Amino acid sequence: MIKAAIYARYSSDKQNEQSIEGQMRYCKKYAQDHDMEIVSEYIDRAMSGTTDNRPSFKRMMKDSLLSKWDVVLVYKLDRFSRNKFESANNKHILKQNNKKLISVTELIPDSPEGIILESLLEGLSEYYSAELSQKIKRGNHESRLKGIFTSGKPPFGYKLVDKHLQIDEKESMVVKAIFEFSSKGYSNNDIAYILNSEESFNPTNKKFYAALINKILHNKSYTGLHEFGGIVYDNIYPQIIDEETWNKAQQQKPTMKLDRQRPYFRDYSKSTYLLMPKVYCGNCKRRMETTSGTSGSGVMRYYYACKNHKKGESTCGMKAIRKELLEDVVFRALKNILRKPHIIDKMANKLFERHQELIDCELGIEDLLKEKEDISAAIDKQINRLTSRDAVAAVAKIKKLNDKLDKIGMHINALRNECTDKLTLDDVKSYLSYLLGNRHKDDEEFRRKLAKHFINYVIVYPNKIIIGLRGRSPNLPDFYPYPDFENIDECLISQDRRRKVKSENGGSPL
Repeated sequence: MIKAAIYARYSSDKQNEQSIEGQMRYCKKYAQDHDMEIVSEYIDRAMSGTTDNRPSFKRMMKDSLLSKWDVVLVYKLDRFSRNKFESANNKHILKQNNKKLISVTELIPDSPEGIILESLLEGLSEYYSAELSQKIKRGNHESRLKGIFTSGKPPFGYKLVDKHLQIDEKESMVVKAIFEFSSKGYSNNDIAYILNSEESFNPTNKKFYAALINKILHNKSYTGLHEFGGIVYDNIYPQIIDEETWNKAQQQKPTMKLDRQRPYFRDYSKSTYLLMPKVYCGNCKRRMETTSGTSGSGVMRYYYACKNHKKGESTCGMKAIRKELLEDVVFRALKNILRKPHIIDKMANKLFERHQELIDCELGIEDLLKEKEDISAAIDKQINRLTSRDAVAAVAKIKKLNDKLDKIGMHINALRNECTDKLTLDDVKSYLSYLLGNRHKDDEEFRRKLAKHFINYVIVYPNKIIIGLRGRSPNLPDFYPYPDFENIDECLISQDRRRKVKSENGGSPL
């Protein structure tokens, strides 16, 4: 009995597992009719036949050196290969190894005429493959000219809506931050570290690695230009990064390194030290650590202390400073800044807008506003028809749409009037003023949030304390975990002086 192997393959052009099942059924039927025993099966899924770089195909050619089987059964010759040169070469290898290739649906006689027929079938197969590739390329080109996205999964920063790319607000903010950090000289590893540790720059909560950062930085599609096959398309990707920022990020070499001393890797989210790990010694420019000790009266005291002074590693003369004193000084200075009228107004407006959005969503007003926008767009469309022959019909349509628009507006006003929550912008301003007022007693959680959202770092000197603020512009990076001591004048100098501030229990501040 002749021993046979079956080779089956399908490419990715509208074929699936059922194609494999059909090929196997025909091959097994042929083997049964010709008294053959199937001893091996080789299957390649979603693999093109224009190349022989296919895992199962390679394994079959390697096994042809052995005596496991005598013939290879294929559904058609194009399953074996769609490339005439590679097909002839691989069939020559099989012949040298005393193996024979049989197409079970193409009756090719073992005669000189069969050689001509086989060559004709292989030529047609290669022609079909080349023509199909040309049609796909032409179709994709036409789709790209219409702004249709044809490349599978959208890049980070975009979302796919009706085959067209739109900017994802949260992801695009991360993309902008990546390019800004790169243009400032941060390395890919440090950018990934910032995004993974500072949620204000990464609202997506996605885990970033240096390889992904590098991929984003080298994707010019973020500028709105996409090159494919030597053709540049400008209507597929909405622009996220301008050309100047792109060029700066490509030319800039990493020049900045984060100060990754051990304290920065610890979790201080529940620590009683509210300013860690943002406190630095102004003398030796090192991050300060936390320490504690028991006083002569048996009371536990907590301090921020310079690491060098603590371990005697240098001549740093910075003594430890009481935790309560430093935090009182810093948060008092911070609140003095935030209490300024123009900052109160800005924060109150943002909070009130967010409150209104939540109320509208709860009452269903959000859907009515969306419907209102759609009707307004329809009215604009009808206005453009006023110069055409359908002007009379357009006028009537506009009147109906305006009536509908008025009804929706009345419905929205009625829902808002029925709302029991009558919070006003003045109420928000008053509450913020109360929170940031001198008489308001800060709890630990409130101070922790202030430190997280507004403070970049605190530098302690023997005669002053410097506070670096953050968050001046939510759309632009403002991240300096290690102070730029050479340009320290850009920081905010607090009006408090350490030796003028008395601690709560009347003891020495140092």
